[in-house]
Amino acid sequence: MPGKFQFFAAAILLSTIFCPWTTAEPVQGGTIRMLGLEARLNPEIRDIRLQEIAAYLNAMSPERAHELQGDFQYALLLHCDPEIYDTLSETTIEAIDNSLETLFSLEDIDRDNHWEPLIYVYGFFNRDVTLEIIQEVIARWDGLSDEEKGPRYPTYIHVIDAVCKPLAMGALRDTDQTRAALELVIPAMKTAFVAAPKPGTAFPPPSHACLVLGPLYERWANDPEFGPFIEAQLGSRTAFEAMMISQLPGGLKNNSPLSHVDYGFHAYIGSYLANAIARLDARTALPALERSMAIYEKHKAKGRVLEYTQRARLALGDAGARADFDAALKDPTQKDACVKTASWLARNGKGETRAYGLNALGALLDSTPDKALDVYFEKELAGLAN
Repeated sequence: MPGKFQFFAAAILLSTIFCPWTTAEPVQGGTIRMLGLEARLNPEIRDIRLQEIAAYLNAMSPERAHELQGDFQYALLLHCDPEIYDTLSETTIEAIDNSLETLFSLEDIDRDNHWEPLIYVYGFFNRDVTLEIIQEVIARWDGLSDEEKGPRYPTYIHVIDAVCKPLAMGALRDTDQTRAALELVIPAMKTAFVAAPKPGTAFPPPSHACLVLGPLYERWANDPEFGPFIEAQLGSRTAFEAMMISQLPGGLKNNSPLSHVDYGFHAYIGSYLANAIARLDARTALPALERSMAIYEKHKAKGRVLEYTQRARLALGDAGARADFDAALKDPTQKDACVKTASWLARNGKGETRAYGLNALGALLDSTPDKALDVYFEKELAGLAN
């Protein structure tokens, strides 16, 4: 494929011209992160820097790429915030997509989690996925029995994610296929999302379904061409939010105690749902999130589901969560944790949530709110440069 070779040869040449860290030494993870931060901070060189990252990824051995995949993930995910992603050129998106595809195929993703950090990134950039591939992936999962699905979880769910998530980022490369692809993906994700709990690992992929459906709804609901179809499939915004809330443990209509299987199912997807609901700014979810927290605590849950549920409550304006966070902002021992939370709110929140996160981040970093995220990333860059 001469075209692809010529593109990457040019990209490598660009890196020698524009990248101040290019040397004869093997590239280090810090260099990749620095390139990503420079791209995030400087729109005028964003595409150049990201194409350099793609060129590095394409040029190094798979073994070295695997060692650095966490660094590549960090650098690329900096640009998956919708307002940043929308500034990327098609050439840049294609370069990243092609470089990832030199490392793994859908068959590799299905085989194991060897490339999991970059597999997560892949769905954001796989915009040249075709209708035929989407059909094949969805049909293959639907054709498996529960017994066959068990051993394929979670690897095959990553395959579904890789071909469905691109539609949450924009139109397919072949724009004429976009509507037909939405007509496949939305019903499949909705069916998976509302499916009943099952024991073991054979249950459908509601965790990834909510991560696809939330941003997909945001991306297309107000689109003049596709908006009516989205609403016909997923309902008004109020109805869509209600559907998302319905799979939280505290959003279930049946108030009887959850069985072991049901609790495990809903607790597992609870962290994913909390993030998706927070990003949607679905403030009607607050009562269900509060009830969910009580259920988790009753079952002595630990870790991510508690952290993410509490963060969602904070994002959506829960008075108690806000009071706790405002108090933590004044505690020097909690500064690092508060910076992490405030930056997440600023990057993932909407409206009042984003403003709240920026205000908190600005106070923590001695910055005005409008510059707070830039100051945050500049500090990250300075830490790598030292």
